[in-house]
Order: sequence, then C-alpha cells, then structure tokens
Amino acid sequence: MALDDEEALKTLLSPSSPAEQAEAIAFLVDQEGYTAAAVAGAIGIGDYEARRMLRIGRNCSSYVKRMLHKRGQWVIGSPQPVIGGYFSLGHARALAGLNHGDQDILAAKTIAGRWSVRKLERVVTDGGATTKDENAEYFKQLSSYLSENLGHPVQVKCDKNNTNNGKIEISYVGLDKFDAIVDKMGINLEDTL
Repeated sequence: MALDDEEALKTLLSPSSPAEQAEAIAFLVDQEGYTAAAVAGAIGIGDYEARRMLRIGRNCSSYVKRMLHKRGQWVIGSPQPVIGGYFSLGHARALAGLNHGDQDILAAKTIAGRWSVRKLERVVTDGGATTKDENAEYFKQLSSYLSENLGHPVQVKCDKNNTNNGKIEISYVGLDKFDAIVDKMGINLEDTL
C-alpha cells in the first residue's frame, strides 16, 4: 500500500521522540495497514530502521518507552546524564523480546548501572542474570533516589532468594513527618479514617 500524503506522515513522525515514532509506526502498520517499507520510504529511513522501530513500538513496556522519551535528559536523579545522556534505541531493542516485567527491571538496572547496549545484550542473553554486586548497587541507588524525592530515609531491600520480591522501608520521626510522607505519596487519610 502506498502512502497518499507523505508530507503529513513526515510531520507526524519526524519531530517526535523515538518512543513516539515507534508507537506511530506500530499504529500505521497495525491499524492502518501500511507496510514498514512504505512508512520507511515516506519518512526517509531505511527498512531495517523502520522494522526495528516497529518492534520497539509493539513490544516495549511503557516504562522502557518513557526512558526513550527522556532521551538527552537527566534520568532517575542521576548527577550526570545516563549512558552518554540517554537510554538509547539499542537498549530498547535489546529488551523488546522480554516480557514487560523483565524489561522494566532490566531497564532500571541499565540506567542505575549505566550499562552499555552490549552489557545489556549479554545480560538478556544470559537470561537476565545479574551479579549480587550489581543488584546491591541498583537497590542502593534506588534507595538514595527515593530518599531524595521523599525527603526521608528510604531503604529498598530485595528478597535474597528472589529479587522480584522485597520491601520498602521509610523512616520518620514524629507524626508530622509521617503525615508529610503520606501527603507526598498522594494519599488522603482524612477521607479513609
């Protein structure tokens, strides 16, 4: 199927973030019946690139797409840009074959550990296994990030046998500090108690 209005398509896709482009390509192929090759030709990218974007648009979790959307921005309270300034299309492509839960965990570890695409690909190939040191560093950085955002000490602890399980501990001194934490979490206790 040929594209009738290539200029409109270029306007739709060109200024967008990589995540928005991937979702738009998936929409055009899946819902509108265009081929990846037709979309590629209309916006001036290669067929391979269009198929890669299509795979990301179809298969990546919303968290992974948000990390792509933050391209060139500071991510997860990092004092410096992550992996040269962004979570890249290469990272998203490496995760696209996993279920969304595994994608989210490995994306967060990638950002916290500033993993290269090659490192992430190795971890995915090895079944998502990471070392205890990498897990410890990830949860330490996550605890620090949550502490900074809540303004109170936070400990994120994972189950020793299963890193998909764990607990979050938030420390406070006094009920006024407790109320401040609950307010930051967006919970209105007055309506429920």
